[in-house]
Amino acid sequence: MVVHQPVKSWRNKLYTTQQTDTPSPMASAATGPAKKGTNVKKLILAALAATLAVAVVVTVFFIVLSPSRVEFSITQASSQPVNTTSVMIYLTLNVSNPSRRATVAYRSMFVDLSNSTGPQLVNFVRTTLPDGAMPLRQPTRNTTAIAATVILVAGGLVENFARNMTGTFSVVITAVARFWVGFASTRLYDIKVTCENLIFLAGPGAGGRNATIAAHQAIGLPITCA
Repeated sequence: MVVHQPVKSWRNKLYTTQQTDTPSPMASAATGPAKKGTNVKKLILAALAATLAVAVVVTVFFIVLSPSRVEFSITQASSQPVNTTSVMIYLTLNVSNPSRRATVAYRSMFVDLSNSTGPQLVNFVRTTLPDGAMPLRQPTRNTTAIAATVILVAGGLVENFARNMTGTFSVVITAVARFWVGFASTRLYDIKVTCENLIFLAGPGAGGRNATIAAHQAIGLPITCA
């Protein structure tokens, strides 16, 4: 007896292959949200990384371009009679830039001699800086000495303002400067410091009617300005 095995038609094979290769609608629906969730996470991580990078750049930029600390002091101060009616006051300022990375570009600087015990209208006199002193480009870790002078005419200024050089004086320094780090610079900054308790002692020949034209020497130097 011959047994005939059933023959599978090519249609059944094709149907079986299609069922195996084609994902079910439920599987596709489950894969879609998973991919979307992964993309959203990547976008969030990228945004956080970009924000962190910007914050780092801004912080470094702020630290690098923040104004450096500059220091001022009075290292020498004296007065000498010019003639029988006038006296010249000599000041030497030390302008220090202790920074290791920033240079200082001074656009202007004014040095005023003040006597708060004098009348209001003669509370201060402006000194004269040497020609070419400003503008000043000060390199890193540098100290520059700047001379300042002012002449007082005997009678008015010497008696009313200087009180025959027996009062206590202050030196007020105002400046405008910007700071440079390489090719980058800060905005312009206003700088104002005061050097207090500048006291002069009369030299030989002082006293009596000649006190207005006697030589005087400052004591307690150097005076740090703040």
